[in-house]
Amino acid sequence: MCEKVTVLLPIYGGDNPEDLDEALNSVVQQTRQPDEILIVQDGPVPESIATIVERYRREYPVTRHVLDTNQGLPTALREGIRVASNDYIARMDSDDLSTSDRIRKQANTLDRNPSLDVVGGQLLEVDPETKEIQSRREVPTDHREIERMAKHRSPMNHGTVMMRRDAVLAAGNYRRVRRMEDYDLWVRMIMNGSKFKNLPDVLLHAR
Repeated sequence: MCEKVTVLLPIYGGDNPEDLDEALNSVVQQTRQPDEILIVQDGPVPESIATIVERYRREYPVTRHVLDTNQGLPTALREGIRVASNDYIARMDSDDLSTSDRIRKQANTLDRNPSLDVVGGQLLEVDPETKEIQSRREVPTDHREIERMAKHRSPMNHGTVMMRRDAVLAAGNYRRVRRMEDYDLWVRMIMNGSKFKNLPDVLLHAR
């Protein structure tokens, strides 16, 4: 049985509207469409951003969850996990581009491996102006290697991950840890018995 997928994408007032439009377009053009695109709005946003969100809401399965005040990325992610409709949750940032078959590859991997809780992948860092590739951010693929790296630094490219909601909640969800909210979560999930994997494929272009 194929589980349904939520793409969790936080936004805030300082986001670039054009980048957001391109990020959302990379989600809706997936070879396997997400069942929900959950936009967590972290405080007020300008009309230029609100207009883009509303346009996608009219055409695609977009849900918007609004926080009245800007509370920061960890809180936005925590809220997103809490209110998401589906068990598979794919992370996405407002200025990144997912490769077209990212959701299909990750969802299929979780479907075939019930013991896995988090599946990430490789990413390319691109220049925000020229779009030229600057570097490739490599992470280990095997759980043991991921666990070993986690003792020193984050073993996952945060924007690439798809994770099981129940496993995230069982480990305590995201916490307010400045600039380390993902690393903090991975360590707690590993300690809680969750299994990780990174695909060798590039799943994201990160500005």
